Amino acid sequence: MSFRWYYVDDSGSPQSGWIVYGFVQVAAEDWSAAPDHWLRVRNYLLSAYGIDAYTELHAYRFINGRGNPSKDPEWNRCKALRHQVAVEVLQAVARMPGVRVGAVARHTDARRDAYAREQLDVYRCFLDSVTDWLRATGEYGTVVVERATVPARATEGAPATETSAPDRRRPGTSASSSELPRTLLALCP
Repeated sequence: MSFRWYYVDDSGSPQSGWIVYGFVQVAAEDWSAAPDHWLRVRNYLLSAYGIDAYTELHAYRFINGRGNPSKDPEWNRCKALRHQVAVEVLQAVARMPGVRVGAVARHTDARRDAYAREQLDVYRCFLDSVTDWLRATGEYGTVVVERATVPARATEGAPATETSAPDRRRPGTSASSSELPRTLLALCP
């Protein structure tokens, strides 16, 4: 029986109308190879562009020219170089052994509390998608999120250490993981 890790981060804003939960899925048997690959990518970014491993590569800041990710001030002012590096990083992620990337997203006109309720609903949609995947493939998994990533109401009443919905991982046997795409995207209705 196989095991998968899901590392999740949120994106979007009420101003843009987007709610997005992006994730990286790593098979347990590839877990040590994937971080080794990522460390080589980060070492390459340091030697080629002066971007150290502690620099977060958030698209909204990195691609849009905000901040100074490189030790080279001239590089920091060139959006074309930032775009080039973003493409290289995405290509490197696509080559990581045993890794799939994906997102669950919704566009909305909701604001304030209504937006927060929709965030919670999209997060639940993500968890349902993971549950369905695990059930269909007969696998188990764990979702790892930053506390700030989980909508506040998702953890109301939950123990302080729990950051996701109750355990609903029930294996099934109807599909092989090799039949599923490498990049997953679900738009929540």
